[in-house]
Amino acid sequence: MEYIQLVKRGEISQAALFFIEGELMNVIVMDPDRFNSGDAVICLHKSQTFETNIIKKQENNLYLFVPWYDTLQDSERRRAARVSYVAQGKVQSPQKSERVQLIDLSIKGLGFSCENKLMKAELHTITFMIDHARNHFTIRIQNEREMEDAYRYGVSFIGVPVKDLFYVRRYILNSQLDKLSSAAV
Repeated sequence: MEYIQLVKRGEISQAALFFIEGELMNVIVMDPDRFNSGDAVICLHKSQTFETNIIKKQENNLYLFVPWYDTLQDSERRRAARVSYVAQGKVQSPQKSERVQLIDLSIKGLGFSCENKLMKAELHTITFMIDHARNHFTIRIQNEREMEDAYRYGVSFIGVPVKDLFYVRRYILNSQLDKLSSAAV
């Protein structure tokens, strides 16, 4: 589990990073009585610092608004934060199986390249490794672009249970925190 420190009125509390989705971060704290909805807190992670607001409190869970897009000055607006992810994967359709090269990743889908053209109208499954865990998702092709020696696909995940996104969420969160850290330098 990844940890982050929350600073409120000069006092530091440790929080476990549970998940992040877009600009919503859920952390678990041991001292929930120190925090209330609407509070502004400063988050510390490694060598970075960023300010956030608590938008909801539920038992030991704090839900924080983290303005990733503003903080990272990302001009490309998407439905979900997308980070670079280079790995090998396999796409399975009813007719065939293709090896693919993953390019980027979000909690809503991913991008990959494939040497052969895939059928856009079909649902496919993709399998890839992240943090030594095998991920297996049903996908729908949203866009296709022909490149020099391959096709570049943007796909969305279909009907994925939240628990199955654990490793994807953790990877995205760590990537975003690393971007914040390097942007602060």
